[in-house]
Amino acid sequence: MHIHLPKPLHGWREFVGEVGIIVIGILIALGAEQVVEAVHDRSQVHEMTDKLHAESVENRSALNLDVVGMQQSQASIETNLSVLGDCGGAGGFTGLVPVERPTYLVPTDSAWTGVRDSALLPLLPARLTDSYHKLDAIRDLMVRVLSEIYDSRAEASARVDAVRKGLHDRETCRDAVVQLLRLKAIQELLLNQTEGYRVFNEQALRGELVDAVAKPGPLNLPKSASQD
Repeated sequence: MHIHLPKPLHGWREFVGEVGIIVIGILIALGAEQVVEAVHDRSQVHEMTDKLHAESVENRSALNLDVVGMQQSQASIETNLSVLGDCGGAGGFTGLVPVERPTYLVPTDSAWTGVRDSALLPLLPARLTDSYHKLDAIRDLMVRVLSEIYDSRAEASARVDAVRKGLHDRETCRDAVVQLLRLKAIQELLLNQTEGYRVFNEQALRGELVDAVAKPGPLNLPKSASQD
């Protein structure tokens, strides 16, 4: 059996050539790996963007129902405030109606939460992440206000029911008016935020930058908000 030993390299030029071939091979392998990773990342970014879009589309109907429900509740409050007046009526308060208690569907954010907590968040377009960060901030405000509404609505409903069942004294009437006014104010805040979220959600769906200033209080709504 003959063993062929590798021939010794002759000169620096041959040595550099051998090393160059190895380096080129490594660079090609690394480049191919980066291309594969880039394609994979691009696919995941596309998938996450689709999920955000689908979630915003699903939130449309919920937001529309929320706006209608709160408008109906506000209408029932206005009716009762009109009937109670200044609590100076000597007779029964005919025309009082139960305070509407619509179910409020908070916009879902599971897709955004998944994207926000992923390592691919920096790869998403800056405009997209900025828009959904703002939507998330407004949603948090809405949830906090909603908890206040549940408590206030229970108080107002109890006072109105008491008057409807025959407690027509001035103190009970005034208490009902105060609770109704408090509920009306809180619901106006949530209604404003919900209408704002609805407009901003549509902006995000169109790929526009969400123009929102999230702060506790009425939002700075664009003119189109009042036209929807």
